[in-house]
Amino acid sequence: MDDAKANPYWGSDGGVCNEDITILIDGAWKRNVTQAHKQLHKDYVAGYKELHHGMHSDAFTNEIGLRSFMQKAIYCFIWCFRSIRITFTPTVQHCSMATVIGLCLRVKLKHYFPPHYKVDIEVSPGSYADEGSVSGVLNSLMKNLNPSDNRQILRLGHGDPSHFPCFYTSPFAEDAVVDALRSRQFNCYSSTAGILPARKAVAEYLSRHLPNKLSPDDIFLTLGCTHAIEVALSVLSNPGANILIPKPGFPYYEAVSANTDLEIRHFNLLPEKGWEVDLDAVGALADENTVAMVIINPGNPCGNVYSYEHLQKVAETAKKLGILVIADEVYEHLTFGKNSFIPMGVFSNIVPVLTLGSISKRWIVPGWRVGWLVTNDFHGVLQKSGLVDSIKDFLNISSDPVTFIQ
Repeated sequence: MDDAKANPYWGSDGGVCNEDITILIDGAWKRNVTQAHKQLHKDYVAGYKELHHGMHSDAFTNEIGLRSFMQKAIYCFIWCFRSIRITFTPTVQHCSMATVIGLCLRVKLKHYFPPHYKVDIEVSPGSYADEGSVSGVLNSLMKNLNPSDNRQILRLGHGDPSHFPCFYTSPFAEDAVVDALRSRQFNCYSSTAGILPARKAVAEYLSRHLPNKLSPDDIFLTLGCTHAIEVALSVLSNPGANILIPKPGFPYYEAVSANTDLEIRHFNLLPEKGWEVDLDAVGALADENTVAMVIINPGNPCGNVYSYEHLQKVAETAKKLGILVIADEVYEHLTFGKNSFIPMGVFSNIVPVLTLGSISKRWIVPGWRVGWLVTNDFHGVLQKSGLVDSIKDFLNISSDPVTFIQ
């Protein structure tokens, strides 16, 4: 078959990379599925030997029916699963079921559902989270544009100045990325928190404006600031917990919260006071289940820049309430007005601060996808509470930042 030769993911015999597949499925579901679908035609059931894996010999299963690997077609049938891990030897690379199916198998699910079989799938509410995101709205609009209309689209709701030729990053940054690629030293996976030289560089950069110097251990590199938001909200999520978010603010916080157990509570910003935080409203909204409050400085979407005095009041309010502050500072130093940018980490001696940022805005490279989550933890509260360990654990199962950009 031509596909077997053209597709590097297929083996010469029509198999998958000439490697074994291990599929781990919860034992209880394994027994139930086997019993429920014992009438499945034997042509659609792979025997135990066909799924043998030398490193996981106890992981044999026939819940996933793989039709015989043939030269002209590879079919995959999935009846039911709760937790799956697929491993390729000898490199033991872990990847998602979607990756394996999409790249390695010719999936034709419709061939495997008998006429009497009914599929009843309940979609998680989090699957609709993009409806509240800027990207979700833009994607919906793009689908409804007239393809014959050649007028330029101005994305006024999306912070990406790179669309305009007058905005571009420095040649120094571009040359650094090219050199990193040509060196062939950075084509590997990154460590989950980011490579050490990059974390040192971010620590030194941010420490220039802080009274207490950061160390590389305080820096966790992410796939842009949005990924940092996901990490921060996920590790703080517990049943019954709530978080305080500014209104107006960045919609992505609501979108992420749809996938967590966090209840969103909005506090207003005061336009007559330069969009300052309504600290009285914050105090009224918080309770014993409040874990954090979010401030965005410089502001998105209002463009406000908070004074030193106001940020100090925010820190004191958070300390009084016993919550930490998540400081979204992705627009740091992009200020136009009388107020200079003051990082919230300046007040980490008052309250613990999680600082979120990225290279996207200031360096005009949103597509490079490198951001950071920083623990400003002067009194060691985040460390002692286990939050730092939770961040590390979450990043261990999350996507790594791009190595050659770091």
